[in-house]
Amino acid sequence: MEKYTYYMIYKEYSKIAEMSFNIGGEAKDSMIIKLKGKSIKKVFHNMVNLLSRYGGIIPIEITDSKRIYAVREDLGPLVGAYILMLRRARNYSKWHKFLERLLNEELPGVVTVLSNFLEMALELSKMWTVAGSKNRTQSQKAFDIISSTLKHFVDRLEKMYKV
Repeated sequence: MEKYTYYMIYKEYSKIAEMSFNIGGEAKDSMIIKLKGKSIKKVFHNMVNLLSRYGGIIPIEITDSKRIYAVREDLGPLVGAYILMLRRARNYSKWHKFLERLLNEELPGVVTVLSNFLEMALELSKMWTVAGSKNRTQSQKAFDIISSTLKHFVDRLEKMYKV
């Protein structure tokens, strides 16, 4: 099986669903961002439908309770930044329209900027992750800061482009 770098994973439990964005290499995968909640099922399916239209994902494993998709390498940082932006979001449909505009290439250069936001979140997270702790996941504080900054950035950007 061919190795992919970016993955979207959806898991459904009895009462809740979760979605995660993972970055992996030849050796192992690392979960970067995880979202949980009652709206996550709809968010995930909307993303899958949208990314499928652009040939942006490849199904890896589909079961009743778990779905794993590889994200096309050039879209991986965009998808990661988008999922990061969704942290603690209230109006998912607003952000879904933004993703659609990005995939339609209506906002030139913004994909690169969003990729830099993701990279910045990962670097900041590394600085704040406690070395030697049992839980070596990314720092949630860093993701909260960058997520709210991303939302503000996108709001201002859309006003500039007069959406």
